[in-house]
Amino acid sequence: MSSSRFSPALQASDLNDFIAPSQDCIISLNKNTSSSSRRPQNKQKETTVSSKPPEEAVKISLKDCLACSGCITSAETVMLEKQSLGDFIDRINSDKAVIVSVSPQSRASLAAFFGLSQSQVLRKLTSLFKSIGVKAVFDTSSSRDLSLIEACNEFVSRYQRSQPSSGQEAGANLPLISSACPGWICYAEKTLGSYILPYISSVKSPQQAIGAAIKHHVAERLGLK
Repeated sequence: MSSSRFSPALQASDLNDFIAPSQDCIISLNKNTSSSSRRPQNKQKETTVSSKPPEEAVKISLKDCLACSGCITSAETVMLEKQSLGDFIDRINSDKAVIVSVSPQSRASLAAFFGLSQSQVLRKLTSLFKSIGVKAVFDTSSSRDLSLIEACNEFVSRYQRSQPSSGQEAGANLPLISSACPGWICYAEKTLGSYILPYISSVKSPQQAIGAAIKHHVAERLGLK
């Protein structure tokens, strides 16, 4: 994707989700990865170069991952924790109740691929998940409406506070930037920092909203832990 599509605030020279074979990943995966081990040794003169202690294989948690596929492109041994099928199955087999939320984007993608309607996809997914031990399956369409309402309320509140009144200066940050994409939020937090963070909406994404509602209200009524 060309960077010309972004505003100057979002243009970054390191915004690239592909790491060419000639480039080295910034995270070392091999245990003996000193810079001297990759350099040709001079047989005529023996020199002693101090090497770093062996480094262990790195695991990246979701909170630090942008899901850009760069690490997987460079080395498939990088493991993404808490996002694998094995971890999902382990949670189902544990004593904890597992609840799945399905986004309309996922339903639409599967419906287009298999030639089904979105309602058929949701019914089939519900049957599949419950057959392997999932306690309940929810649609995030309702939480999208809640997030939209809260985003509207936040904008109105910020706009009202941005208008100076009674000799007081405006105290709200505008414009209000909203995104339900965790990858973009992670990029903004780690790359843009204080330049843009004050303008990002504090409203939960539809996925977060339905997760909080299920955890604090629905699960209690269903007697789930």
